[in-house]
Amino acid sequence: LGLEISMASPQDFVVDSGNVVFDYITLKGPAKLDVLFFTGKAYGSGMSPFAWSGSQSIAADSGYTPNTPAIMWSQDPGQAWTGFGWDMPAKFLKYRWPLDSLKFKLKAPSGTGTLRAQFEDGVDKVGINFNPTDDGAWHEYALPLRDFVYFDGSTTFDTSAVTVFQFLAEGTGNG
Repeated sequence: LGLEISMASPQDFVVDSGNVVFDYITLKGPAKLDVLFFTGKAYGSGMSPFAWSGSQSIAADSGYTPNTPAIMWSQDPGQAWTGFGWDMPAKFLKYRWPLDSLKFKLKAPSGTGTLRAQFEDGVDKVGINFNPTDDGAWHEYALPLRDFVYFDGSTTFDTSAVTVFQFLAEGTGNG
């Protein structure tokens, strides 16, 4: 699992470019019920990528493992709110939600702001904000799904019909 963040300016959030690079991203728990977003080479089966205020693409030689691809998230100039993720066939995670974690590796440069990992059920959203270690080195992250909270006015979330996952800048995009 990997996520590399590259930002090209200080935290004034008015910049001309910004790139974020992701690698092998999956939900993994004690029982075999993996949700694979990116394999380290390609998007997972049934995953339909999207981005707003920027783009995502598979970038060669950018992964955690040398000479492997990763997902590059490029932000549009001047965008503090930006993100990318996947639409997917509904995933039944009800019994796994209290036990599983979202796991990935992240390499973030100095000045990287708060990010959010977010799931949606087609109506409501749950997410978790995190501040990546911004020292330019790879770090492992495991975000327990039970710690995700309601966002954007949501008051409920259907863990038996999860249809979207995304990473977004929490108003901190350097695009």
